[in-house]
Formats: sequence, C-alpha cells, structure tokens
Amino acid sequence: MSPQRKRFVFPLLVALMVASAALLWMAAPAAAQGGCTTTVTVTANDQGDNLRAALSDPANLGGIICFTPATSWPLTITLGSQLDIGQDVTIQGPGAKQLAVSGNDTVRVFAVGDTATVTIQGLTIMRGMAEEGAGILNNGVLTVTESMLIRNGSSDIGTWITGGAIAHVGHVSNQLTVLNSTIAWNSAYQGGGIYAFPWHNNGEYDAAPVLIANSTIYSNTARDYGSGIYLQKAGLMLINSTVSHNDWDGIDLYTWEFNDSHLINSIVANHVSDVTYHPGNNVVASNTLW
Repeated sequence: MSPQRKRFVFPLLVALMVASAALLWMAAPAAAQGGCTTTVTVTANDQGDNLRAALSDPANLGGIICFTPATSWPLTITLGSQLDIGQDVTIQGPGAKQLAVSGNDTVRVFAVGDTATVTIQGLTIMRGMAEEGAGILNNGVLTVTESMLIRNGSSDIGTWITGGAIAHVGHVSNQLTVLNSTIAWNSAYQGGGIYAFPWHNNGEYDAAPVLIANSTIYSNTARDYGSGIYLQKAGLMLINSTVSHNDWDGIDLYTWEFNDSHLINSIVANHVSDVTYHPGNNVVASNTLW
C-alpha cells in the first residue's frame, strides 16, 4: 500500500476506534456488575497458581474472574512465570489499591493472545520484566480499566525493552483501550509507558489502534524516544487524559511514520514529536494543551 493510500486509511480507522471504544466503555462497567464465573482466593504468599488455573479453564470462556482474600486486603500475587490469557475473559479485581499482580522484576505479568478479547479491571500490575511489554504484552483486544500499571520494565533503561507498561502488537482488528487508569514509573528503551507497533503482514504493516480516556500517564522513562507513549503506524485517540512529566528524552508522545493522533480535552505536557524525516504524521488537537 502506498503512503498516500495509508493516509486515507487512518481517518477511517480513527472513526472505527471511536465507535468501538464507545461500546467498550459501556460494556466494561456492565461486565463488572455481572455475576462472577469463578472466584480466586488470594493468599498471603500467593504465586498466582489459582489465577493461572482460572485463566486457562475453558469453563471461564467469556466469563468473569473475581477475587476474595484468604485474610484481608491488600494483597500481592507474586509470579514466577507470566500469566497467559488465551481466551475471552474479564479479570475483575477488587480495586487497584487492594490487589497487585507483580512480576517480581523477573517476568512479564500478562500476555494476551491474538484471539482473545480481555478486560482487566481493578488491579495494580507492577514490576514486570520482559523485552516487549513488561507489564502487559497485548496481541489481541484489550481493555484496561480502573487499574494502575507501575514500575514495570528495566531498572537499567539502556536495556533494549519496548513498552515498559504495555506493548501493543496490532492488526487493524486488534485494539488497546485504557480507561480511568494510571500508568506511572515504568521504563523502557522505547515507549516507557505504552509502545504500539504494527504486525508485519505480507510486506505491509497493519495499524495498531489505541484509545486512552480519563487516564494519566506520567513519570515514565525511555532511553530513546516516547517516554510516555511511542506510536509506530498506530492510530491514537487521547480523550480527557494527561501525558506529562515523562523523563529522559523529554518527549511525552512520540509518533513515528503514518500516525493519526487525535487529542481531545487532554494535556501533553512536553511535546508531540514532529519527525520530518518520517512522513505522514498527523496530529489533530481539540481543547488540548500540548
């Protein structure tokens, strides 16, 4: 596909993002109000075995996984290996201040498969470590709501890591939605907070759409570019959100080659990168400080 044809695709992509995001926005709270398919008991020294079993159980396909404390909240699940999510499911936590899932600075926390539609609600995702998506690697359709992603990525930001909190590998059919959440103190080589990049498909690159609404992305770090958000051929809709005080490169939002970024009622405190040697970047801002 030529650069000119790619540029016409992105406005349509953004329109589809808005429509689907509206549905997801309404659907996420509705899911939380439904009954739990299964309830995972979290213990004081929990290593995630119960949650891992629930995520792989076919009985929970399309269901809601809830949690109960063996003693009392708050508690932390400390992983020895990443949690793979290969089926449609909602993970309904008790609240980000009540339950954390930690990679213990050793492993990635969650990996979402390419056929899965997943909602993660009411959790803290922390201290993940991986080359791509230390907190979450998303290959599917992912909604993160009412959650915190903190301190994921490498303590040595010279290490080649993309997506400290989230790496989103996208086809046009895949989507990342972040609602009412905080992404902070994560680090990577590129995309300290979020790194969105396309899946290579027969010589072309499919876009990886991203919607962020009512969220804050701050104090993340990238050694190269995009301390807050790094977009590579990925459509972005940023609504009622703040991306600020992301360190090292001084670029809170970095767009690389054929991106349409729509910023609405938001604050991007440093600047949106205008990379003239990579053509096709388009930023549309409405009621936005940047």
